[in-house]
Amino acid sequence: MNQLSEGVEMGDLTRLVQPILSIDEFRSKMGEDKDIIVVGFTVMGKSPADDIVSFIEKSYDWILDADVSSGETEDGNYMVFAEFERTKSAPSHIMSMITDLVNLTDQEVKDWQFTYYKHSTGIPLTEENLVKTMLLTPESYNTKVEASAVDAIKESTLLNQYRAMAGVRVPAAKIVDMQILNMQRAAGIK
Repeated sequence: MNQLSEGVEMGDLTRLVQPILSIDEFRSKMGEDKDIIVVGFTVMGKSPADDIVSFIEKSYDWILDADVSSGETEDGNYMVFAEFERTKSAPSHIMSMITDLVNLTDQEVKDWQFTYYKHSTGIPLTEENLVKTMLLTPESYNTKVEASAVDAIKESTLLNQYRAMAGVRVPAAKIVDMQILNMQRAAGIK
């Protein structure tokens, strides 16, 4: 028996998509995070989330993968994830996807915001803001990740200095091998 599959149309998903994107906050399923940007957003209901994934996968040849979270969020919603190649064209691709998505949700692009990596403050969703905020090449991603690791080491060292001055036991120092750290991150361990 063939299943009838209808496409989603303008207004079909009114008020079912929360207008905030999460960018680079989740790990890629398709490859290394340095090569792939993961964009996520929340949808109210499994069926609408499945419809959006189907819409995204059929509409854009530059989407590497789209998927729905395997389970519900704490508030009973689902996350939709789309993976893009980490290139300088990613911001325009993201804006194109959202522009089409707002036609299905009766929202406006000006109502959308995004969060990036570990920063939870919403930033107005514009192509200019995406270009200013995102890491758009594998090289810039690696540089940022390595700088973050160095910053963490510096913070830990400073904390240990304060512990020593306060007479608190200082834990043994960890030796960080960036190659091993990058492999652990790629494996989803760190």
